[in-house]
Amino acid sequence: MGNIQVTIAKKEIRISGIHTHVFARFLTTELLEIVMSKGRRVNVFFEGEPGPRGGGMDIKIVFDGELSDLEMDAVARFFKLKGADIKVVR
Repeated sequence: MGNIQVTIAKKEIRISGIHTHVFARFLTTELLEIVMSKGRRVNVFFEGEPGPRGGGMDIKIVFDGELSDLEMDAVARFFKLKGADIKVVR
């Protein structure tokens, strides 16, 4: 996963340093499968430029409710297995 940094908070997840649209889509899809529950709304924001000349893309996933500690731990484990730098804010 390279130099990807992830910040996990109760109401949002921020992912920085993604270098391709394909990888951004993969991460977004996988994350939403982990944390989506019935009735929860989510907004996904993309910023930056992917590719060799860009500094990387950032993804901000914002939830209308809070993530549980179990969900936050599952997301942290998902990124830990991929070698990302993780920060969890409780």
